Amino acid sequence: MHTETYLRVLVRSLLLASWLLMNQSTLADGRSLYSDIIEVQSAREEVYGNGHFIWRQREVIDGEAQEKLIEYWARDNRYFRIDTQSLSNGEASGEIRRIIVRPEGFVKINARKVDDPGAIYDIGHPDEGVAKVKGQYFVSMANRIGTVQVQTYIRQWINKQPGLRNLKFNRDDAGHVIGSFSRRIDDGTKQYNVVMTAEDYRVQSWEMQFQAEDGQTTGTNQASITYGENQDEFPTKTVDTVVSNTDYSSEFECRLLEHQLEPAPLEVFSMGELGMPRSNPWFRRLVLLGSGIFLLFLYFGSKWLKRRRAEK
Repeated sequence: MHTETYLRVLVRSLLLASWLLMNQSTLADGRSLYSDIIEVQSAREEVYGNGHFIWRQREVIDGEAQEKLIEYWARDNRYFRIDTQSLSNGEASGEIRRIIVRPEGFVKINARKVDDPGAIYDIGHPDEGVAKVKGQYFVSMANRIGTVQVQTYIRQWINKQPGLRNLKFNRDDAGHVIGSFSRRIDDGTKQYNVVMTAEDYRVQSWEMQFQAEDGQTTGTNQASITYGENQDEFPTKTVDTVVSNTDYSSEFECRLLEHQLEPAPLEVFSMGELGMPRSNPWFRRLVLLGSGIFLLFLYFGSKWLKRRRAEK
């Protein structure tokens, strides 16, 4: 009798130990995969720290189409510029919306054409400018679900940030990494699914399904990403569609027209001739001087704050 009891206890102990080892191995594999995704995607994002890219974007919202040409320059991961201009019948039309980021700060500008210095309408700290540039959907689309990078969701999950649920990433037998998770938002829940390549975690497709709190409003956002033979790191085409039961629909397409990875020349990021109201040269000079002083204040002020924090 005692022998049978002992054997049962021994068998149960062995089964429990085996189960624990299997789960620990699974958890370790999961953590290793998550760390690998973060490392590879972070490195890919750094590629956009130097170069010149041109994209063409077409968006159709409820049947109304809009086209834009987006030109991007970067140098040393510290200097950035983006020019965005509307297209009409394939030709550039209207003003250019421009942002220039330098170590001293950032400016937003309205310009009449590419070689027009333009007029400033916003100014701020360099960190804010870098965040605005790197938050653009077309920067490192190979890493993204919508406007958010996959690695960002993984970091949030690891740090146990509220609102994120049931995040899982696994390798399948077809050479993919499959991920899924859900997010609680103010008015409902979003369920995400993403497919990435297994070797370098490039996003190939993703889907987001929305369910409102009332249980009545629903919507689906789907995207597919195409890569060219000689542009493996960079998506050459992204197609994104939204449909809902509220009659809202949209279709978005972005194509990479050309790119070079050499650092852009410094003169591309020049702020020396930025424009103010063009009718009054003295007003223009005074405001330009004030802008320069403000940028210097931001630059040296941030250094002073970092020094004070380090001393504490």
